[in-house]
Amino acid sequence: MTTFDSFEELKKFMDSISEFLVKNKSFFPFPIRPPDLEPLDKIEENIIITIYDFYEKAGTTIKQIAGNFLHILHLLVPAQNFADIFKHLIYLEWMEHRIKPDPVKQSKSFYRDHILHCANVCWVGEQLLFNLEEPLYNHIKASLEAILPHECKKFLTDDDHWKAFTRITWYITAMVHDFGYPIELVEKKYTDDKLYLCSPHFLRPIKKLTRYFKKNFPKGIPLFKEQIKKIDKKKLKNPLPGCGKVHSVVGSLELLHFLKKNSSKIGEPYCSIYQLAALAIMEHHKEGAIDFDLDPFGYILALADTIHEWHRYVCVGATGHSSKKLEFISPITKVTIENQGTTNLYKIRFKINPDRERCPDWNPEKFEESKNEELKRLKVKDGLPRFEIEIE
Repeated sequence: MTTFDSFEELKKFMDSISEFLVKNKSFFPFPIRPPDLEPLDKIEENIIITIYDFYEKAGTTIKQIAGNFLHILHLLVPAQNFADIFKHLIYLEWMEHRIKPDPVKQSKSFYRDHILHCANVCWVGEQLLFNLEEPLYNHIKASLEAILPHECKKFLTDDDHWKAFTRITWYITAMVHDFGYPIELVEKKYTDDKLYLCSPHFLRPIKKLTRYFKKNFPKGIPLFKEQIKKIDKKKLKNPLPGCGKVHSVVGSLELLHFLKKNSSKIGEPYCSIYQLAALAIMEHHKEGAIDFDLDPFGYILALADTIHEWHRYVCVGATGHSSKKLEFISPITKVTIENQGTTNLYKIRFKINPDRERCPDWNPEKFEESKNEELKRLKVKDGLPRFEIEIE
């Protein structure tokens, strides 16, 4: 049984990524020297400590996790804008917790953590890939053999190389999968009509990506475009998911622009790594089933995103008059994944916080229903693990 509920265990996992990257430098020497990017500022560290001290007096540990996250991000996607986006998420975290719930408007909506979410999703995916009784890594190699270009596969000469390729692609995918979220939040707050694309790279709305890809990525992303066409030819004309999750499209294109900007320095296998990560990010909120064979990292991302719920704190109000000290509660305190003794069948158990009545807008029945709907998005395939939901 795999258990997720500990900040300390998450910190150990983040430390292990740093160790892994150093150990495997000979397999995948990164083609770009990480620039001298700024670490977390004191104000950002203080925001994290302030927020999480309200939670479980774990602010110092979480500050270390966030600092390690930024360090790993510098190595995997060495660009100032990605480091800035992560820092913006920290400020967004504090502002949104202060705004929701709104005592004046009597808002019942709540905002959930995004500082730790990307790290926790990364942790879940690592367990799914390598530590289940039937690890997903056993299946991913066959899918990648069919997807990857020859120029990439010639670098993957043994199983150690395949595992390193898989891990690095997954780490990038998970860590930046919600980096388009600030744009989505702005859209929801300040626009009445659908925001097609809006980021530093997109200065005006664009309804079709086909023209945009031809203009901006003429030859640089053949793997990405080929897989998109196989998944859904209409995707290039209307890339936005019906659920309104524009952050998946924005985050994906941010990564593709990083690849384009550094195309003269990035060779295989990293060229394929970034395209697979961008594909996974764009597809993880798509309508309809996600096909493991066509988008294996998107499949794992959607599953890991569904599983991560422990310690996703929501603000339940403010006390006092001048200080307005915030109060938080996590509806889910622990998640376990356990094999049911049947071939490839696993139970995902979400343990409800006994104090969750303090968050009356969180409904366990709706939560369970939403999780089962999310699992339905994973296309069934013979041999792949199957998952069921249980609420405790």
